[in-house]
Amino acid sequence: MKQLLLGVFAVAAAVLCGAGCACVSCPGNAATPLAGSAWKLDLATLSGTQSSWAKPANAITLSFAPAGKEAGRVSGCAGVNRYFGPVTYDEAAGTIRFGTLGATMMAGPGLEYERAYLKMLASVDAFSCSDGRLLLKSGKATVAEFTPEK
Repeated sequence: MKQLLLGVFAVAAAVLCGAGCACVSCPGNAATPLAGSAWKLDLATLSGTQSSWAKPANAITLSFAPAGKEAGRVSGCAGVNRYFGPVTYDEAAGTIRFGTLGATMMAGPGLEYERAYLKMLASVDAFSCSDGRLLLKSGKATVAEFTPEK
C-alpha cells in the first residue's frame, strides 16, 4: 500500500492529462503492436470475483502507452480510480509483467472489482490474443479478457 501511495503523487498529473490511447486490434503482427493500444475488460471474465459485489460505475480499461518516450507504461480506469505504472512485455514470446502500479484514492461502488483487478494484474505473466480479444494469463490460466476500446 505504501508503494502505491508513493507512485500516486509522482505521476498523477501526467496520467490525468494523457491516459487515452488510440484503439488497435489485437497484437500479433507488426501493423498492430501492443504499444498504443487500448482495451476494455469484459467484467464477467475477471477471475476472483463474486456475483454479490457491486458493479463499478466506470468501465475497467487498460491502455498501453505508444512507442517512444512513454513506452513501457500502462494506465487506465480500475472501475473507480485511475491507475498507472510500468509494464514490460515481449510480443513475440507473449510475456508481460506489470510493475508496481499507482492509483488515485477515491471511493465508490465497485471497489471490490477494482481490488480484484489490480491484484490480477500483479499476477499476470503472459498474454495472447483470440478472436480480436486480449487475454491476460497467470501461469496457463486466463485471468481476464479484454476487447478493443472504442
